[in-house]
Amino acid sequence: MKTLIKSNGSKWAGQEPDSIEELISVLAQHDLDLENFAANGFISFKDSNGYSNRDYEEHTVHIFGNFRGISHVFNLEGLYKNLRPLIEAIEKNIKDQCARIQPRI
Repeated sequence: MKTLIKSNGSKWAGQEPDSIEELISVLAQHDLDLENFAANGFISFKDSNGYSNRDYEEHTVHIFGNFRGISHVFNLEGLYKNLRPLIEAIEKNIKDQCARIQPRI
């Protein structure tokens, strides 16, 4: 399955979406919008048709969300094994934010 980039970046209708590499770069520089997207997660193992399967490597994942403070909406679908670098960048972004807000004892 080829990765489907439905949207990535703030684009006008008809403009090409940003690459996955660009999204990974934005993830390294800006916080995800946890307040509005974390409840549903940024990564779903249910594809856009609602089907779910836990064969991670060969499974279709749906990745979606936006950032806090900048508009760079993203909505992608593809195989977990192909999107692993993006998934890891999202997980790192979330962990980094949590580490900054978690009180130190």
